[in-house]
Amino acid sequence: MTASLVSALFDGAFTRPPPGHDPAMSPRHRALHGDVSLAQEPPCDPGADNGGVVASEVELAGLGTELLAIPEVALIVIAAGLLASAVWACHPHLWQLGAAAAAALAAAAMSLPAVSPTPGALLLLLMGTACLAMEVYSLPGLMLHAAGGATAVGMAGLCLHGPWSGAHPGVAIPAALVVGLGTWSAARRSWRASRADPWVASARLVGRELVVLGVVGGNRGHAVVAGQLWAIRDPRRTLVEGSLARVTELRGDELLVQQRRRPPARPTEPGS
Repeated sequence: MTASLVSALFDGAFTRPPPGHDPAMSPRHRALHGDVSLAQEPPCDPGADNGGVVASEVELAGLGTELLAIPEVALIVIAAGLLASAVWACHPHLWQLGAAAAAALAAAAMSLPAVSPTPGALLLLLMGTACLAMEVYSLPGLMLHAAGGATAVGMAGLCLHGPWSGAHPGVAIPAALVVGLGTWSAARRSWRASRADPWVASARLVGRELVVLGVVGGNRGHAVVAGQLWAIRDPRRTLVEGSLARVTELRGDELLVQQRRRPPARPTEPGS
């Protein structure tokens, strides 16, 4: 009995597998086990991922609609659209800003149905838009129309759902101020504001307006343009001192100008 026990221990000591080796998981067994596990997995459904993407897009769209239904968020989107449009109108060469203005205006248009504004709020928004447009195109840099536009936008935000039942004043008033001040700052730096100011330095001379200061030899004279004294010449008409003109071309050291047509002088009455 002792001999059989020693023989069993001896065989177990020398035939035991090394640590970390699983005899049941031989390479062949592992391959078979992998095949079995793959066979037990359910087949992949290609439409499952597409369904998840569609569901996530629907959820995002619903979340965006819910956010736009908040009066404060809607007013911020509308104010951003108005400000971006006004700044781009003042500086059309900034096409990136124009793309941002288009996106902001699209979001602002989507926010209006979500908020369901009152007719009074819509009328105030239209008035504010008109005032901001006048600040940009009619009298740039005057700030009068910008102040009117900011007031209209702020009042529209405060009365979106009814009299004093719109966005919170802590959001409506700062948003309106940012729109008004931003539009005024962009308008006073725009080309429309600088072309009529003889002292604003600019590399763009064609299109600038000037006042004829002195006339030398009929169609030649002098004027201040972009902060410098220039020799000017009108190839079509005789220059008239004190008349308004517009630069049409830069030729050498002189500017070719075109005078504005002045109304004919009224005949003087005898004895006056």
